[in-house]
Amino acid sequence: ILFFNGKIRAELVVNNVGIKVDTHATYDDGQWHHIVMTYDGTVATTAANVKIYVDGVQVATSVVDNSLGTQ
Repeated sequence: ILFFNGKIRAELVVNNVGIKVDTHATYDDGQWHHIVMTYDGTVATTAANVKIYVDGVQVATSVVDNSLGTQ
């Protein structure tokens, strides 16, 4: 999990291919936030199974990269 352009980005990389998911909202408000990423690995070829929670609430996300699904 990292901070990118004010948004939260979750990345999962395996053998130089991966999944990147960004939040729709920005969190550069100067406040502390509890951030959790979950991934249901049962379908390893889709970024749809990556979820981001901020302060205990699942937030809207967009897929930035889903190259894991091309392998």
